[in-house]
Parts: sequence; C-alpha cells; structure tokens
Amino acid sequence: MLARWSGILTDLGSYSVIQTPNNPGYYWGNFVLQEDAPKNGDLEGWQKQFAAAFPEAKHVLFGWDASELGHIEEFTTAGFVLDHSSVLQLGELQNPAPTALELEIRPLKNDQEWQQLFELELLLREPQHELEAYKIYMLAKLKNYRSLTELSLGAWFGAFIKPPLEPVHKGLALFGKRNTAPTQAQLLGSLGIFFSSDLARYQAVGVHPDYRRQGIASHLVWKAAQYAQSKEAEHILIHADPDGPAIGLYQKLGFEVVGQQYALLKSK
Repeated sequence: MLARWSGILTDLGSYSVIQTPNNPGYYWGNFVLQEDAPKNGDLEGWQKQFAAAFPEAKHVLFGWDASELGHIEEFTTAGFVLDHSSVLQLGELQNPAPTALELEIRPLKNDQEWQQLFELELLLREPQHELEAYKIYMLAKLKNYRSLTELSLGAWFGAFIKPPLEPVHKGLALFGKRNTAPTQAQLLGSLGIFFSSDLARYQAVGVHPDYRRQGIASHLVWKAAQYAQSKEAEHILIHADPDGPAIGLYQKLGFEVVGQQYALLKSK
C-alpha cells in the first residue's frame, strides 16, 4: 500500500513489481508480488522477473496473498526462506487491559521524537543485519514514513513515559528543597498506521525490550484503531505471525483473521 506514495508499483499482469528507489535495502519496498501461489517449475521464471526489475539488488523477494501455500520445495532447496503472516481485520474494537505504566500515547511531533524512534528501531534490529547498512536503510524508511504523515496520509504513534524530575544542581538542596527540571519523555514503543481510500493498515509495531508484556503494544494498537475510525476507515488491517504472541493480543482487541500472506526471501 505504501508503494503508492513512497515508491513505484508496476502491474505486469500475472505479477506486480514494487520499487522504492531511494531505499534499495528495504526488502518489502523492493519485491515482486505474484498473483498466484508458486507451482512446480516456477523458480527460474520468477527469478528472471526479479532480476529484470532489480538487477543490482542484494536480495530476492517474492510475495503472494493466497489461501494456500503452493509448492515451495524448489525455492527452499535453492536457499529461499519462507515468511508467513496472517492478515487480521478489525471487527468490534475492544478496550485493552489496564497497564500500570503512566503512558502518553500520541503521534510523534518533532525531530527529537523521530530521533528516538530511529534509536529504538536500531535497538530492535535483528542480529543478522549489519549495523551500518541497517542505519542507512532505517533512515530512509523513517524519512518516507515521516513524509507520509506530513501529507496527512497517516500517523506514527509513540508510547511515551515521563521520567522522574531530575535536579538542576547536584549536591545538597537549598532550604530543604531541590530545584528540578523536566527531562524528555522516553519513547517505549511505536507503530504507524496509513490510509488508502477506506483502508487503514498498521506498520511496524515495536516495543522496547525492557518494557515488553506491560500492555504497551495493546494500548498503541487500540489508540491507533480509534484514530483510524475517526478518519472513517472501513477496513483496518494488521499482520501477525500466526504462531507468535502478537496475534492473540490483536484478537483480544477485536481483530479477526481474514487471510494469509506468504513470502520467499533469499539474501545474496
């Protein structure tokens, strides 16, 4: 969906090419979306499609939306890794369980908060990604996301917690009191939600590792759903690993599984 604004989508009949020229390291911004699940013998033809579209890419990625996995054996034998996610749509929004944290959940509003998001994303980086290359990729990705929010095509929500007041002057307090000053609220988690016509789709739900299982993700998803409803989105979608913990969290908030999405990825 985001390729419509921050990238290029080319419909070639039985498949489409999604390109994000300003961020070639963004896998899901540079891939081939197939109309059908793979069949035996598709590997060579699919690879030619990808090579024609992305001759200098350091990865190969195919995706498809289907009720069935298809035949992937020749792909996995060739070194591709399968990614499977469930697509969930919001039915009746349910309130999240209370959290003991005093959270402020709202859209990011300044450079400092977007910098905190960048630093959080680096913290959440999976170890197989080399740090310096990941920084370049993430900077370009967040720049695209921020530009979309500035065009009112969505919002990026953060869950903030205010730190305790810190003394302005160290040492003994004068007259029994310390002079204090507020410090910047800390970003503990975030997500994006973007729109296309009456469709809203979540992006990149993430929570600081030290603050997980405290209700932050639930409250973020809930707040963003309220925002999407206020924008009259009729279909609010989120993706989740069908075997991971997040899918249960989303279902408790009123999301229901409506489809499956598959992908095959190979890094060069």
